[in-house]
Amino acid sequence: MNQDVFDGKWKQMRGTIKQQWGDLTDDDLRKVQGRYDQFLGLLQEKYGYSRQTAENELNTRMNDLAAFGDNLQTSTREVVTAVDQTVTQRPWFAMAATLLVGIIVGMWLNSSTD
Repeated sequence: MNQDVFDGKWKQMRGTIKQQWGDLTDDDLRKVQGRYDQFLGLLQEKYGYSRQTAENELNTRMNDLAAFGDNLQTSTREVVTAVDQTVTQRPWFAMAATLLVGIIVGMWLNSSTD
């Protein structure tokens, strides 16, 4: 992984890092503050990895995360396209569905306040 990319994405990756490497504490992560070399050193210290193994593990995890993000983005785009097509091709159906959802939510909210 590119060191600049790691440094730039540190805040986004902290949660994933804690899930992947459960022995790392918040204090550990605060100490490295997204610095690539220090994080690799932390992995070496906590898990007994060689430097190469630490780099490989980090790259694998971050590539998996990037692939998940790409898949999520593609799926979201497909849903938006499908909704757009439905609204364009059947506007009355879309309006009726929206009205029905509004009525159901309204009834649910009304019943929850009783």
